[in-house]
Amino acid sequence: MAGSIVKSSSLYAAGTIARAASSIIMLPIYTRYLSPEIYGTAELLNLVLDLTILVLGARITTGMFKFYSDAKAKKSKNTVLSTCLWLGLSVNALAITVLWLIAPTLSSLLSSPEMSKPLQWFAFTLAFGTMAEIGMGYFRVNDQAGRYLGFSLLKLALQIGASLYFIVHLELGLWGIIYASLFSGGIQTLLLLAFVLPKIGIKYSPPLAMQLIKYSLPIIYGSIAMYYMTFGDRYFIQHYNGLAEVGIYALGYKFGFMLTALVWSPFMSYWGARQFDHAKEPNSSTTFSDTFYTANYVLWAIATGMVIFLAPIIHLMADSAYYKAIDIAPFIILAYLFQCWTEYHRFGILESGNTKYLNYYTWVAAIVISVLYVLLIPLWGGVGAAIATATTMFIRFLLVYKKSQQYFTFSTNWLKVSLLIGLSVAGLQAAKIAHDGSIMDFAYSVAIYCAIIMLSAAVRCLPSSISTIIRSYLMPNKAV
Repeated sequence: MAGSIVKSSSLYAAGTIARAASSIIMLPIYTRYLSPEIYGTAELLNLVLDLTILVLGARITTGMFKFYSDAKAKKSKNTVLSTCLWLGLSVNALAITVLWLIAPTLSSLLSSPEMSKPLQWFAFTLAFGTMAEIGMGYFRVNDQAGRYLGFSLLKLALQIGASLYFIVHLELGLWGIIYASLFSGGIQTLLLLAFVLPKIGIKYSPPLAMQLIKYSLPIIYGSIAMYYMTFGDRYFIQHYNGLAEVGIYALGYKFGFMLTALVWSPFMSYWGARQFDHAKEPNSSTTFSDTFYTANYVLWAIATGMVIFLAPIIHLMADSAYYKAIDIAPFIILAYLFQCWTEYHRFGILESGNTKYLNYYTWVAAIVISVLYVLLIPLWGGVGAAIATATTMFIRFLLVYKKSQQYFTFSTNWLKVSLLIGLSVAGLQAAKIAHDGSIMDFAYSVAIYCAIIMLSAAVRCLPSSISTIIRSYLMPNKAV
């Protein structure tokens, strides 16, 4: 079963990576053509935007996949998608209006009045995001990986082309980022609507909308706290260290986003839409156990590669003003590893409908991280913020894991998982000792990484399903 799941989820990997790849591909451009101050300002714009839409309930469609799975007839399933679309657009229209009106005040509170106009125009990307979420969700629940990939590649090409034109050619700086986002998001949205809307119709079910709201509200409240845990450190860093430190921290943080974009999001593109169906199958607990260990091993392998190759990559692509990000990124990568664990193990809470616990535990974590921000950021700046993030993400995982197992129990070999983390730490320390700032750093990193992977096999941490997965690709017409 694990081999089949990973094979199915990999069909979406290219598309999901393509959707996130523009920010990764553009990193060398941002860190060469934008100063840390401008990059930090762009980061703050995104933060204000995200907070506004969370407060106004823009994640009201969180329960889309659960209600789609519960619906029996195709017509009812399409009604779920259509209702989510119109509900999400309505909420986002409100968010855009509010943000347009309060942008001057927010900018003044951040001591950056020049952010007002950019923030107002950047707000229109909210509507594009909602329509893209529903449109791409339609492809996922209908296993249309080819179309998912096609639209993802289109968005990638539009985003990169527009960024090169507005940022590099016209040298518009901050406004170049905004124009590129509006252009690429607008074109993709129009095409998605033209394709998906005739399929799902324009139905709107008020009772279903109320069910979605009731199911999603605790998650929304928790998402506000999660936002604070993810982005609140930028406000503290700006206060204690300035915008340049925010820009450096944002670069280090990108590696955590890369981990989820390259590994976890492709996996969850399949699993997130299908986990409720798999839970209804015989031996579901075994399926959940095997699937997590296999997915986590792949996640660990990529995360370990990131921390080992971190220094030579940043030295190659970024200006020396950004080099401090090398010390920040490992803690952020670890934090996102814990976040991925939480996302997988929260299933019992989601299935039971007791989403209020996700809200409770995230707010507890928000309180913990606030204390750590105050203690660590004045001392160590971005590094202190990264340590606070990793610590709190782990605490939140423990709380969610314990409660979720009460509703849907499956086992995980945490001894082997801990051994893998230990190997990653050893690899990072070896890389720090070996790296000397020369071009040979890449060769040293390759040798260290290969040694860590071989050690993981030697201590028997390889998932048993790896051979099954390989056979499923080499012999697709045979049962495995």
